Amino acid sequence: MKFKIAKEKKVLVTGGTGFIAGWLIKQLVEAGVSVHATVRDPNDNDKVGHLLELSKKGPGKVILFKANLLETGSFDAAIKDCSIVFHTASPFVFKFNDPVKDFIDPALKGTQNVLAAVNSTTSVERVVLTSSCTAIYGDANECELAPNKTLNEEIWNTLNLNSFSQCMFLSKSYSRNQKDFINFRTILCSIGTCKHIQKIIYVLVTISTTSQWL
Repeated sequence: MKFKIAKEKKVLVTGGTGFIAGWLIKQLVEAGVSVHATVRDPNDNDKVGHLLELSKKGPGKVILFKANLLETGSFDAAIKDCSIVFHTASPFVFKFNDPVKDFIDPALKGTQNVLAAVNSTTSVERVVLTSSCTAIYGDANECELAPNKTLNEEIWNTLNLNSFSQCMFLSKSYSRNQKDFINFRTILCSIGTCKHIQKIIYVLVTISTTSQWL
């Protein structure tokens, strides 16, 4: 089903300095859409300079908001008057000490905080969560274990937390789990999400992207 973004309505993109977010914001601005982009530090020109340049070129514009995935209410200001939310923000670090603190908490709690902000407004019509193919599988040989050797959105990655890749895979799996609230309420209650979603007034879509390497 094709969905058209109304140019007169604002759009929120979390994780504005990320790779996918950067291209998404570029296309939105070039289409004439006003974008609210959340970043860690709006004053870090090395990280946000390209977004400000996009805003200057137009025809749309970019407005930066400071936000923290782990901070409750951090996305409330950015989401005001937005009709669509693209939640791309998620942790990605190669060096870490605590897999839960450095990967799982920011991914899971960050998604919960974004959805809580969505739930606090009536303007949002659609939420798009960019997950990852790693939420479905970790290694290519897992295709052998899949039904008909085919991977799809019904399959979940359940690896343990003993490596960088496995931590990232599981963080993506937990984040992707948020989109199944409507059909799989029990799953979300088991990881503490139900209290964050009080009403269903928007469409929630999850996209499991392939790995992005530069």
